[in-house]
Order: sequence, then C-alpha cells, then structure tokens
Amino acid sequence: MLQWHLVAFVVLLVGVYFNFTFAQIFSLYAIQTCFYSFQAYSTKNALPTFVEWSIFSLWCSGLVLFWYLERRKRFKLKTRLEQLTQESKILSARSDILIGELNLREKKFLHRNELIKKRSDNLTHLIEVLFKTLNPHAVALYFYDPLAELFHLKECVSQGDQNFVRRVELEGIFLAVSRENGPVALHSNNHVRAACYYQNSNSIKSVVGVPLCTNSFLHGVLLVDDENIREFNDLEIEIMLDFAKELTTTIEDSELLQSYFNLKEELTAFYEASSKLNQCFRVSDVLETLLMASMKITRYDHSAVILFDQKTATNRVALEMGHEKMGWEDETFSCAGDRGLISWVIRNKMPLAYHDFRARNSQTPLFHKRWKIPNVYDSVLILPLFVSQESLGAVLFLAESKNAFSKSIKKLLEVVSLQASISMKNATMVHDLEKLATTDGLTGLYNHRTFQERLMQEFSRGERHPSSFSLLLIDIDFFKEFNDEYGHPVGDFVLRQVSGLLAQTVRKVDHVARYGGEEFAIILVNTDQGS
Repeated sequence: MLQWHLVAFVVLLVGVYFNFTFAQIFSLYAIQTCFYSFQAYSTKNALPTFVEWSIFSLWCSGLVLFWYLERRKRFKLKTRLEQLTQESKILSARSDILIGELNLREKKFLHRNELIKKRSDNLTHLIEVLFKTLNPHAVALYFYDPLAELFHLKECVSQGDQNFVRRVELEGIFLAVSRENGPVALHSNNHVRAACYYQNSNSIKSVVGVPLCTNSFLHGVLLVDDENIREFNDLEIEIMLDFAKELTTTIEDSELLQSYFNLKEELTAFYEASSKLNQCFRVSDVLETLLMASMKITRYDHSAVILFDQKTATNRVALEMGHEKMGWEDETFSCAGDRGLISWVIRNKMPLAYHDFRARNSQTPLFHKRWKIPNVYDSVLILPLFVSQESLGAVLFLAESKNAFSKSIKKLLEVVSLQASISMKNATMVHDLEKLATTDGLTGLYNHRTFQERLMQEFSRGERHPSSFSLLLIDIDFFKEFNDEYGHPVGDFVLRQVSGLLAQTVRKVDHVARYGGEEFAIILVNTDQGS
C-alpha cells in the first residue's frame, strides 16, 4: 500500500515539474490507482465489492470528465487563436490599404523626403571627394533662400573643430560671391573677416567662394578655406568650378524629378477623380464622390457642398463631411447682396482662398451673419460649381492648419470641381429623362407603363414573401361633359388638382398612377380589404 502512495506522490511531482494541467495530473493519478487496484485483486483472486466498484466508477467518470474539459478548453483556445490570426490579417490588409490611400500632398511629401535623402548622400560624397582632392582646412556648402535672404548650411567637412554657423545673412564672402557671380578668393596675413560662416574665424587666412548658379539664379555657395595663406592656383579653382557644376546638376536633377513626380501624381489623382465622377448618375453620388476624391488630393478637417436654387435665389447645404458634423445639411441661407463669402463665390464664379481666416473671421461671414462657425480654421478654400455661366453652387474646404492648400493643390481642386459641375449637370439631365420616361407630363404621377412595372413588382414580392396589397381604380365622374362645357384647359386644371390630392393622401410606400384619361390607379402596399 505504501509503495503505491509513493508512486502517486512521484506522479504528482512529475506533473508539477512539467507544468501539467490539473486534469493531466488527475488522469495520471487515476491510471496509477486503477493499476494498483487490479494488481491487488489479482493477488487475492477475488472480485471487488459494490462500494469498491462504485469508487472505481467515480474515478473513471472523473477521468473522462476532466479529459473532456481539457479538450474543450483546447478547442476554445484553438478557435480564439484562429480568430486572432484572422483579425491580424485584416488589420494588416487595412494598413496596406491606408498606406496605399495616402493623399496627394502626403505622397509628394514622402517622395520629396526620399529625394532629399538621396541628394544629401550625393552632396556629401562630392564634398568629401573635393576635400580629399584639395586637402584644405574645410569645405562647406551653403544653400541660398532668396525669400529670407539667408544661407543655410547643407554639408561640411573640416580638419578642425570650428563650429559652423547654421544660418548666415547675405554678407561677407557670400555677398562678394553673389555680386561677382563667379569665384572669389580672399587672403589675409591676420585672418579673413569675410569668413562669417564661422563662429570664430580668427584662424582662417585664405578662403575661396564659388557660386552654384543656373541662368544667373543663385542656388548656393561652395566654400573652401585654409588656416595658412594659400594661393589656390588655376587648376584648383577649375576643380572647384567643376565640383560646383556637379553640385548644381545634382540639385537641379532632384528638383526636376520632384516636379515630374508631382505632375504624374496630379494627373493620376485627376484621372481617378474624373473616372469616378463620370460613373455617377445621381447628384447625391456626384457630391459624395467629389468630397471623397478631394480628400485623396489633400487633407482637410471639414467640407461641404452648397447648391444654388435659381428659382428661390437661396443656397442649401446639400452635403457635409468632416470629423464631426455641425448640422449644416439641408440648412438654407439667402445669397442676396453677397452677405457671405460663399454667396460671393457662387455669384461671381471665382474661387476664394484664405490662409489666416481666423484673423478675419469676424469681418466677413462664411455662410451668413446668423451662422456661427467655430473660429478654429486658418485655411479656407471655396470653389465655384458652374457650367456655361450657370451657377450650380460651391464646394467648401476647411483646415485648422495654415497654408493647407498650396497653389498646385488649389489648381487641381478647381479642375476637379469643374469636372464635378459637368457630372452634376449630366446627372440632372439623366434624372429629368428618367422622370419624363416614368411620369405623366400633365399630373406628375406615374404613367401607365410604370404602373404596370410596379404592379408586377408587387406580384413578385408577394410570391417571395406572403403579403397582401390592394389595387384601387378611380375615375372622375362626368369628366367628358365637364371638358365639353368648360374647355380642356380647365379640365387639365381639374386633373392636376385631383392628382395632387391623391398623392398627398396616400403613404410614401404606395404608388399612384394616371391610368389613362381621367382614370387613376393606386397600389396600396401591405393593405388588405379590411384595412
């Protein structure tokens, strides 16, 4: 007996050591106990009693139960693992989609960063080669910013530990090179004061500056200096000029590649937007496609499309899109007297752009004086929607950041807006044609052909899903005598009045049609005879 308990204790220790579950340890212990029991009864040549059989059965039942729970737990874990794997694939696919759906401005920014990195590597290599060739004290390359009239340090190699000035004004050696538009060499027994690109230039006694020019346009200045009085010979000056040309070519190639990339991406964005707009045959689809396509061109925080109603001379916000809607949709405002910037754009068919709108928000309202918008938008772009001098409305873009809409982006959005205007006009014509094909010209109700189509649709729906509908046939009594007595114009007036009453009486899901002459047909959906 004792030896079997020792074996059970060993089984327990083995299970704990190998991090077995409770069910696995219990199963091992149960198997060991069963083996011990059968071993004991085989030596006695006797059958176990009822109580012993009951205990044995409980052990076996517990064994089966724990194995079942263990299997169920493993199945749940496996299912959860598959779910997590599937979710990770979905997230990965979504991230690929998001990466692929960068807007035009972000694509330009990423491509420009790549070009700048490649150009920086090329410039660094050229500066190092020039430094090894001439063996001076230092070689530095400064780029020129004509707007700020500052020179910015781009690359430098030096034998000493002098600190270069990161930004230098147009003075000293830089002013001399820009005026001469050619190489300038300066020497001094004491130190060259014109070497203003050092924080302390007391040790510099010779400096040569070579311009990086293209058609008299100054890109930057290449500087080579020495701590000794060094007369750079003609060959060394020629080498500097050759390196300056190579540096200029590298800069121009980088800018040219960026301009080609910008042009390609702009044409691609315009092609995609035009393709999607040409596939829209409803005005609502055109407006939504316009805002979605614009979002791929540039990032904005809020946008809206305003439609102009020529009959009432009012504007209506047809669609609003942004992080949080402001409740502008279906709101109307008058455009009389150009009370707002949007009304001015619609009336004059000219775009408006602001990069500091917060500073002038109180001066001129965006929509109307009674409309208050959050004063958080610095960049505002309003583009007109018109076709052949016919004003259709305007599209509004708002961004909280300054200078969010560059000139190229603004021009591209203008072209897309004009394309959207044409698509809106086409969609309106398609809608009018559909209306002419499906409605009666006099009453505005469904015509006979459309009534037959709606009737067959209700029969087909009843076959799929058991439901009932009612059909009413109505005519106007003594209509022929009325026409003969008062004339057909008055009869047409009566038909229009009766048609209007019928259309107002039924529900939106019901169908009212002019069956012919003074006869009308009404399909009442989900309505039985009792109703």
